[in-house]
Amino acid sequence: MPSIPTCTAQMNGGEFCDAPSWDVAPFPICQRHALAVYAAVGKHIREDRPRRSARVKVGPPESLGQRGIVYYVDFGTHIKIGFTTNLRRRLASFSRPRTDVMAVEEGTLLTEAQRHAQFDNERVEGRELFAKSDRLMEHIASVAAANADLKRRMLSRAA
Repeated sequence: MPSIPTCTAQMNGGEFCDAPSWDVAPFPICQRHALAVYAAVGKHIREDRPRRSARVKVGPPESLGQRGIVYYVDFGTHIKIGFTTNLRRRLASFSRPRTDVMAVEEGTLLTEAQRHAQFDNERVEGRELFAKSDRLMEHIASVAAANADLKRRMLSRAA
């Protein structure tokens, strides 16, 4: 039976946190420490970054683990990778006339951040737009195939 990884955060006294690792974290870290890192990074982004980075939205730390949908939308020459808890409202908010949902997957803001990091070389025009590379399109095809029923449910709600 595989063991559950524990948090790798080191405490002030030198000992390590022994809480179970959060299953959505990209490395072994518990939810409490992941949220602490998220809050610290968010504060840094809001206060210390140049003007361009000030546009980065940083929600409250407790929103990091909120379950929702990571979506991939065709914006013509680019793909938008985003997160929402309400796909209908999110699609309605786009100012672009053509927004085809290519794929969706269940996830959290961490999942979205992982996808952004995974395709960072394809990033264009800001925070959530990515060039249509073969690698990204293959990923989207894989996500679409694995989550066809989820996409159908989400789009039927959005109709």
